[in-house]
Amino acid sequence: MEKVALYPMDVTEIFDENISGLIHNICSSSQMPPEYLVTMLLPAIGHFANGSQVRTNTGIPTNISFFTTIIGYPSVNKSGAVSVNW
Repeated sequence: MEKVALYPMDVTEIFDENISGLIHNICSSSQMPPEYLVTMLLPAIGHFANGSQVRTNTGIPTNISFFTTIIGYPSVNKSGAVSVNW
């Protein structure tokens, strides 16, 4: 985990300005790292991209699926990411 912490994630490089601002506001009010919220958003993005496909290295098209996990030390608000009230 210490090695991973050396590589911060810049939300503005992934999402547009509006989504980045929304993520920042939610994380600020919940005292949660943005990585936790983005991790939980990826499966939802995959769900809403239903019908979108990627071509695998074998050349076979397949639906987009994201499987995510949050790994961290105890008491770092991991469960806060899964209980955000929209």
